[in-house]
Amino acid sequence: MEDILTFPHGMVGFPEYKQFIVHKDADLEPFMWLVSLESADLSFFVVDPFLFFPDYEISLDKVRCLLNSDAELALIRVYVIVTIHEDFIRSSANLLGPVVINSQTRKGRQLVLDDPRYTTRHPLFSKLLDDIARAETG
Repeated sequence: MEDILTFPHGMVGFPEYKQFIVHKDADLEPFMWLVSLESADLSFFVVDPFLFFPDYEISLDKVRCLLNSDAELALIRVYVIVTIHEDFIRSSANLLGPVVINSQTRKGRQLVLDDPRYTTRHPLFSKLLDDIARAETG
């Protein structure tokens, strides 16, 4: 099946699961599901981080090295795992553990970044939350 992605090292905390698909649902855009084909109970809610964090940076050289690929930037897909909170506006993204996929080879890997600018619970709507906080104190 062409849509199957292989993660030779699995995901962080789930090394035994290596086959995934990205499931897109028009009702959830821009969010998607990264779904394990080996466990019906394992899926991750993901999003393209650049939609929410245009200044987000990861080293393309590191990505190429970890994917064992010299792929062009256009072939690399980057996602971050999202934690949805009951109060949706407080949902967060794991910017320290991006998921990178070579769309040509269909291989992926979850990176572990060492960058103090990012957290595992980076607010998706930080600007909106800041605006709300200012309105409440203003």
